[in-house]
Amino acid sequence: MCAQQPLLGQRGISRPIRSFARHTLLRPATSRRQGLVCGSQYNFVLYTKPECPLCDGLKDKMQGLIDRAQFMPSFLTGATLEARDISTNEEWQGAMRLSVPVLAVLDAQGSEVVLPRPQPRLTAERLQRHLEEALAALGGEQQQQQ
Repeated sequence: MCAQQPLLGQRGISRPIRSFARHTLLRPATSRRQGLVCGSQYNFVLYTKPECPLCDGLKDKMQGLIDRAQFMPSFLTGATLEARDISTNEEWQGAMRLSVPVLAVLDAQGSEVVLPRPQPRLTAERLQRHLEEALAALGGEQQQQQ
């Protein structure tokens, strides 16, 4: 997981943290994970199809988390979500017609890394935890390969 650099003091005190600024836990992480840079902007791709309630639900939750991250900084701050309709591309339709919604993230090279499918009834907060865990697991796999 990525540690975010806090802007305010602990417990809602509205002054910058000065005495703890050199502590390593408060600095943004810069380690590379699966070609993904921790603390950078994530680019998510959601494969959907028309008239798919599961797709619409996941899209709404993801967009809500990304919008909320503008006001409540998290690892999703600056993230983007691109929805792709599989019915517009025969290759996507052949590969994913029975498995949508499919959520992927773009790595540093621009290739897609498919994330584990979240359960449809997850709340937005649990979806955020699911994404954090999935991205952290991808980082661990990359470190083992190197």
